Amino acid sequence: MSTEALEIVAIDGVATYVATPSDQARATFALTQRGPNEVVFENPTHDFPKRIAYRRIGDALVATVSGGKKELTWKFVRR
Repeated sequence: MSTEALEIVAIDGVATYVATPSDQARATFALTQRGPNEVVFENPTHDFPKRIAYRRIGDALVATVSGGKKELTWKFVRR
């Protein structure tokens, strides 16, 4: 089973999304866009994903990871 720790921390004064998978090296993504209902983090040098976006749509949170021709989306809803 693999796991992944996710956190948002300040690195050199920039909000940074840090992903630490149990079976891969740590990857960092700098905040590039921020709005009332969306945040976007990017790392153009990472293999996949290069972009991580979270959007609030109504009561749902939609997470999208993308890069190259690949894109994956998850929708989280409260129960």
